[in-house]
Amino acid sequence: MREVLHRIPELAGAISITPILKGFSKEEKWKIEHVEKTYFVKVGAVETAKQRKVELHYVQHFYKQGVPVPKLIRFDEMESICIEVSAFIEGEDGKEILPRMSWQEQYRCGKQAGKALLQIHSLVKSNNERTWEEYRISKHERYTKRYQELNLSLVPIEDALDFIDNHKQLLKNRPIVFLHDDFHPSNLILTANKLEAVIDFGRYEWGDPYHDFYKIALFTRNVSPAFATGQIHGYFDGEPPQEFWMYYALYAAFAVVADVVWSFVHTPHLLAETKQRLMTILQDHHDFKQCMPQWYIQELQTFKSELGNKF
Repeated sequence: MREVLHRIPELAGAISITPILKGFSKEEKWKIEHVEKTYFVKVGAVETAKQRKVELHYVQHFYKQGVPVPKLIRFDEMESICIEVSAFIEGEDGKEILPRMSWQEQYRCGKQAGKALLQIHSLVKSNNERTWEEYRISKHERYTKRYQELNLSLVPIEDALDFIDNHKQLLKNRPIVFLHDDFHPSNLILTANKLEAVIDFGRYEWGDPYHDFYKIALFTRNVSPAFATGQIHGYFDGEPPQEFWMYYALYAAFAVVADVVWSFVHTPHLLAETKQRLMTILQDHHDFKQCMPQWYIQELQTFKSELGNKF
């Protein structure tokens, strides 16, 4: 790593080099400290450079629009590697800090995250090669086929499949916007009472803005229902329209099937956690007999007692 540092002016003379080991990505990540500045450095294979440049183009667009994202310092290609240097964001992984916050602090950070997500969704794609309906159904069919090929039975998926089949018409004529597609506390940097940055845009895609809420069902509601509630309220500036919950449930149902396959292929050592996570989704929706999840119904009571229904 030190050989790389000497070739990048901003990184020469570092007083501290600390590896960052969190996450599932294959890139190497480092915290590089100088006397006056601290940088985040990500090192990946040069073959990923083209894709990374496009991703960083969008991230810097959001930075200029005032979205809390890291400021890019430079991006370089060197022989077999590519290197991203960004300003280091002080704070903690949301998954770690949220449980130590009060309910109101968690809710306020969630509202800030919802407003940031709304800004991200302001980037609209016009000339689309295919509709969201075509794209999402095709993706679901691939996962379902793979599920059958692998003969998986981690959780019962029949109710999720029935819900998808009965509600797939909701996918028609949906707007196409920029999606973070991995928006949950582990990809948010927080301090007490404040969202410092949205990070890890590597899975971005284009699609229905409501699709970016499915990670609430998978992850966020398990970390902090208060934050999840705040995220929804911040995005909609209050209670969401009733139709939102139909889409929330539909994308949660898609996730039940997809997450079994993804976990089996990529993280088989975590299948017990996957099973618990997906069983929670099934319970939240009473096996997809209701759209509004049980966690939100319960959290609204806490919201009323904490804030007196004031958004």
